[in-house]
Amino acid sequence: MSSGSLASFGSTPLSSPGLGGALRAFGVGEGTGPQVPGVDVGEALGAAGIGGAAPQSKLSQYLGDFGSGVSILGDLASIYLGFQANKMAKKELATQTGFANANLENTVKSYNTRLADIRRARGYTQGDSASTTEAGISANSLDFKRIG
Repeated sequence: MSSGSLASFGSTPLSSPGLGGALRAFGVGEGTGPQVPGVDVGEALGAAGIGGAAPQSKLSQYLGDFGSGVSILGDLASIYLGFQANKMAKKELATQTGFANANLENTVKSYNTRLADIRRARGYTQGDSASTTEAGISANSLDFKRIG
């Protein structure tokens, strides 16, 4: 197929005879369906009581106002519960930070103790002075710094 035949196929208007003409014969693609001359379908349905807005009674108006009030109360309750959840999340964060600090402090102490034991054993074996051993320990020791 040449590109000219594809271009002419793709530009075939819907108004040409064929499927488009058949669809229009049944009222598809124009207005809201089959058209009857001189008759407005929406007006006819409204006169028959079908469609359109029905007048509200006093009860339905009060129920609508009550529903709005309940909706406002629900919104306020959601805001209150959001604040409560925020406070609980802050407490949980403080607890987790406390655990993290304790864990980090214990890890640093354990590292420093192991480092000192290894340095002192090596210094004793190699015959290093106490000042050289302590200088090596202090140079490689970790300092604990709290999180948050």
